[in-house]
Amino acid sequence: MLTEIPSTINHSESSRRRWFSNANMDLFLWQGKADEVLGFQFCYDKNHQERMFSWFTDTGYQHCHIDDGEASPKRNMSPILLANANPYDQDLVSRFCANAVNIDPRIASCVAQHLDHFLELSKQLQTTRDTDQSPLP
Repeated sequence: MLTEIPSTINHSESSRRRWFSNANMDLFLWQGKADEVLGFQFCYDKNHQERMFSWFTDTGYQHCHIDDGEASPKRNMSPILLANANPYDQDLVSRFCANAVNIDPRIASCVAQHLDHFLELSKQLQTTRDTDQSPLP
């Protein structure tokens, strides 16, 4: 289950940052003064091939692969985000919901709706790409 990390440091007076975590997922959440969701970063598959999905009111959606910088055992490098156009797992929304039972239902619902909406957009984009690449008659 995702559990809130209570010692999250906030650097802004106009918004509040919260962090929920478990062994395989992290949810970083930004809320306004009226507790509205301003945006979030949802990191998943932390133990395999970590990816990050984000949504913010002012910038929209982003989906990235996280290169952890650990490719060589001889040196450590900083993790970086790499663009990832591949849609995420089909069951990601249900996996998130199953792990979000300890999170305020309004927040969990908001995150799940944005994950689901992005999946639908990704499917539409993939269908368009497949159609555009079909051989001409």
